Amino acid sequence: MLSRRGRGNYFIKPDYRARLDNQYFIDITTKDLVFQPEVYELVDYLAERSGATHIIDVGAGNGLKLKPLTEKYKLIAIDHKSNMDELRSNLPGHQCLEADLEKGLPRLPKNILKKSIVVSADVIEHLKRPDKYLQDLAHLSHQVPFLLLSTPDRVRVRGIGDCGPPGNPAHVREWSLEELYSLLANYGFAGLMAGYTINTNQHRRKSTSLLISGTDVYHENHGSKVEQKAIQAIITLYNDAEIIDQVIDHLLQQGVDVHIVDNWSSDGGYELVKSKSAKTTGLSYERYPIKKPKYYEWEKLLLRVDDIAAEGSYDWYLHHDADELRLSPWPGISLRQAISFVDSRGYNALDFTVLDFRPTKDGFGKEGKLEEFFTHCEFGKRPGHFVQKKAWKSAGKKVGLAETGGHEVIFENRRTYPLKFITKHYPLRGTKQAQRKIFSERLPRLSPAEKKKGWHIHYDSFGQKDNFIWPEEMLLQFYPPTFFAEYLVELISGIGVNRTKT
Repeated sequence: MLSRRGRGNYFIKPDYRARLDNQYFIDITTKDLVFQPEVYELVDYLAERSGATHIIDVGAGNGLKLKPLTEKYKLIAIDHKSNMDELRSNLPGHQCLEADLEKGLPRLPKNILKKSIVVSADVIEHLKRPDKYLQDLAHLSHQVPFLLLSTPDRVRVRGIGDCGPPGNPAHVREWSLEELYSLLANYGFAGLMAGYTINTNQHRRKSTSLLISGTDVYHENHGSKVEQKAIQAIITLYNDAEIIDQVIDHLLQQGVDVHIVDNWSSDGGYELVKSKSAKTTGLSYERYPIKKPKYYEWEKLLLRVDDIAAEGSYDWYLHHDADELRLSPWPGISLRQAISFVDSRGYNALDFTVLDFRPTKDGFGKEGKLEEFFTHCEFGKRPGHFVQKKAWKSAGKKVGLAETGGHEVIFENRRTYPLKFITKHYPLRGTKQAQRKIFSERLPRLSPAEKKKGWHIHYDSFGQKDNFIWPEEMLLQFYPPTFFAEYLVELISGIGVNRTKT
């Protein structure tokens, strides 16, 4: 039911003119030109990680975008009129249902919905009266893990001053992202994440709005009622004294306790943590190993982290570095709130997307604030950046961190939450610090045995004459009010991020 403010214009600005004599849309999708390619890639990603058995496509067109999924899932494709012949031809052996979406969706068994991902890509703009379509999708969003809805963003396609009717003769009306979010929220969709995705595989313009809903998306009605879990981050520390205080404070503010495993820091970091722990609830520390080691032995440190978690009493643990800040996928929702919600949905592990923050100038010091000084970043590109399963629900057992070099926890019946959380990484913070870290503190201490394994190669491309300052134009500006929307797909899945081979 639309609110009084939205009635008649579906939350589009009041002076907007719809086209009520639109043409029927015949899907002409080809293999060469694919609309919303990342939407369907994300559907596959979410289905695989959530353990879905079915994909339900509401307004499936000719079904070509579903063809890559025919061997992995049972498909239910819904459309009507002349699209049905091609739909049945392209998806043999799968269920193709005919329905006039303005009159609502066909009823589907609840036992199927619980294991289904729903997608409705670029459909709503074709409907004269989308009320019943929206009511039924909203109802589905309270039954399925994830529901995705996309449509062209009017402002990005037509300009901020556009008042309609749409340029596409098959479109009735078009929304901005903000208007679409308000519309879906008004219809009571379960949890909403909003952002942009590319329009086609050829043009790759971020001009399509994408809304993600479902039972496994954080929403206040559920999230505020779940039991809040006890969580501890185990941080391995070596010579990050200038920022460790901020990292600890950030975690404590996020509702996460902290245990520091100091590997014999020589910059005063251990002493700082020791002093801070005396007056800080939720902070503990140790120095490991007992005697100062000759080499930096990452495997032994990981074994120690594994032992601490296996023997501890917390519900969840985070394997955490001293030069990073962790965030939930939902701005304003703390790590504790988010992890507790994830736990309530039956998942027991988390994956992370890495954002490498780069210095664009020198001058950062102990008095500097990480999130104020470092405003530009890039998505992690190395293979290891795409395997970041570093948070897990404790079962009182070891999770094999050392076996994967700290990139991934391994245990029976692991269910990794499909949406990735976020790691803001600050490894290099200026020319002097970077040179000291890499060439004085790191390379001379590397374990020969671990180097033979192929570990510790990610700084091999840097030289001592590098100034370690990145041009801003090579990076992405991290401004939370827009960044989370602009890079929604990349943040929650890694889809669309450029990758390197090493």
